[in-house]
Amino acid sequence: MPDTNSGSKNKKKLFLFLGLIVSTLLFVVIYIHIDNIKQKQNVNTFSCDITLKDGDLVFRKGRSIESRVVLITDRASSYSHVGVIYMINKTPYVIHTTPDESADDIDYVIMEKLSDFFSSEKASRGSIFRLKEQYSNSAKLAAIKAKSFFDDKIIFDDAFDIKSEDKLYCTELVWKAFNKIGIDLIQGKFNKLFLPFVKGFVILPSSLLNSYYLEEIYIF
Repeated sequence: MPDTNSGSKNKKKLFLFLGLIVSTLLFVVIYIHIDNIKQKQNVNTFSCDITLKDGDLVFRKGRSIESRVVLITDRASSYSHVGVIYMINKTPYVIHTTPDESADDIDYVIMEKLSDFFSSEKASRGSIFRLKEQYSNSAKLAAIKAKSFFDDKIIFDDAFDIKSEDKLYCTELVWKAFNKIGIDLIQGKFNKLFLPFVKGFVILPSSLLNSYYLEEIYIF
């Protein structure tokens, strides 16, 4: 004789699971909608009057859908994206990697002026961090390493695989640029995620923001 109670319980579990998925999706849609309204009303006040150096890190809260997904995933961070400063003739450029911003169809590592990186179209707020004084001699080396990722046309890592060497995502680019010259900005503390599109160990923006090696020098 069939176990009707068992079948009923399984149906309830299925409905609860589906309800959880729908609720999560609704939360994400509502969050993005509200944040989109706020961001449209918010023109950033970036006007950096400090002298930047090679190896400074620049964080921004982006306006894209991908940025909002990062912020939902990393609730400990106010920023969704990060890059490394590389100076050319006293002009600060940002080396970073992100989907859908490359001039080519392929999402290569980007090098753009700081003013473009922090433009109101791309950023609603931002911050700049620098290596503490006792580690400052390593900053130039890290910037040179980041530049090599640009020169080698490394592409964006949409699999977020920290072990791959031929692809990079934004926080991974920063971490590897410093790690390869002897400074582990996250001190071995990776974030573990179990998401449909990302599973395993990754580096979230909050891990870099809380780095022992860094200090904030500018915010807007």
